[in-house]
Amino acid sequence: MWFRAFRFLQMAALGAYLIFLPVYLVERGLSLEQVGLVATVPVAVQLVSGILWGALADLRGQTKPFLIQALVVWAGSAFVLPAISSFMGFLVLGVCRALLTPMMEGLIVTSLFKGAREDGRGASYSGFAVWGSVGWAMGVGLGGAIARGLGTAGAFYFAGTLFLSASLAVFAIPEPEERVPEPTGRRGLGIALELFGDRRVLRLLLASLPLVLALNATSQFFPVRLREVGASPALIGAVYMVPAFLEIPVFLKIGKWSDRRGSRRPLLLLAAGVYVGLFSLISLLADPLELFVGYSLLEPLAWAPLLTGAFTLVAEIVPRRSWATGQTVFSLWMWSVGGMFGPLFGGFVAQRWGLSVLFSVLAAGALISFLLFLRLPGGPGQPSGPGSR
Repeated sequence: MWFRAFRFLQMAALGAYLIFLPVYLVERGLSLEQVGLVATVPVAVQLVSGILWGALADLRGQTKPFLIQALVVWAGSAFVLPAISSFMGFLVLGVCRALLTPMMEGLIVTSLFKGAREDGRGASYSGFAVWGSVGWAMGVGLGGAIARGLGTAGAFYFAGTLFLSASLAVFAIPEPEERVPEPTGRRGLGIALELFGDRRVLRLLLASLPLVLALNATSQFFPVRLREVGASPALIGAVYMVPAFLEIPVFLKIGKWSDRRGSRRPLLLLAAGVYVGLFSLISLLADPLELFVGYSLLEPLAWAPLLTGAFTLVAEIVPRRSWATGQTVFSLWMWSVGGMFGPLFGGFVAQRWGLSVLFSVLAAGALISFLLFLRLPGGPGQPSGPGSR
């Protein structure tokens, strides 16, 4: 119950915060390149700090204190953000948040998988993720309504309140009793470097990189694209709210289907293929209602398979004793490496050639990932690897 409450509140807060952040930055007079930098520099910092926090969680055998820390820092950032108006102020706030914030996704997924059956990890993750979809839908929907009535800054006060509420829910989540000691001599970044040396991990990271860059560029510039074609704050909220509800049946089915097949690769192929079509649509359509319909129909078919396939595959190829670090490494790859270069690249392209050209380029990136996913292990009758045993 408390796992679900945490996920609902956490994702509602992130939805209200992240979707309206680039819109708010443009309203404050920042250029598209500056928007990209505000997104890029903090995640470059977290690329190192997040690994250290994840390794510390493995060494202590605990996740709760780090989750609470992350939520409180995010809340502080949300409450401070509306008081800032300069590019440098936004940049400093982002860097401070990055230094102090453990990666929540890696920590909570580790706790979830420690309590799940080995042959039911896909279903466990997808059932848990449903509550994130509901929370995200409520967060962006209510955030859009608040932004329409009180201005964009109101969405951040709403997000901060949700982050604090999520931290209270974490107190009630039982800490996994299992504690697996790390072998002597392996600490911090050394654990992460060992994971990067695993060919299975490295192949997954490299294959997903073009898609990860595209997703992070989209997170910053799709709301701006919507404003460019005349979407109101309420419609921007609806564009993200409706697909989140439609994700729910996809999440409920996709994890069980993947467990039965014993393979995660088909999920990654489905996600990458759908994203090729979605990014192409965004580049071609200039009507906000058409973008709303297209995004609502396609995004659920991509996001749910991507998360379920990727995080479950990581649990199957990373040694159990290093799960927190492994999940943190992949989270950092998605949201820090991708978050560092995706928005930076997106801002560069958008500033010079426009948002329509940017999304055509992002579609090409998703296609490259699709082709690279074809070469991943884990097809039918080809297990992903014994690293979790």
